[in-house]
Amino acid sequence: MSITGWPELSESKNIATLGMDPLHAIIPVRHLNQALKIPDLAPSTLYTDPSVTDVSRALITLRDENNDSQKTAHQSHLSRRTPLLNEYKAKIDQLHPPSATADSPISN
Repeated sequence: MSITGWPELSESKNIATLGMDPLHAIIPVRHLNQALKIPDLAPSTLYTDPSVTDVSRALITLRDENNDSQKTAHQSHLSRRTPLLNEYKAKIDQLHPPSATADSPISN
């Protein structure tokens, strides 16, 4: 494993037993952050989830939480935006009432 310098690593091996130091945690986390774009991934993840299997599960959880958070933020944004758009549309309509033909179908 070129990132850590360990000769091999099995999926279930506890990486703490391989002599993991803080640098061993920072470098793989940096690579994972760059590749996966998961902002909440921290070196402590490798200590709390010390095997490849555990880290994989943690990454999936963080990704799902991040996606849920983004969806919630987007929904919140939309819920704030819609009333504002309606308010400004009403103000525009007061200044320039829609003509009777504006909503009428176009005839040939």
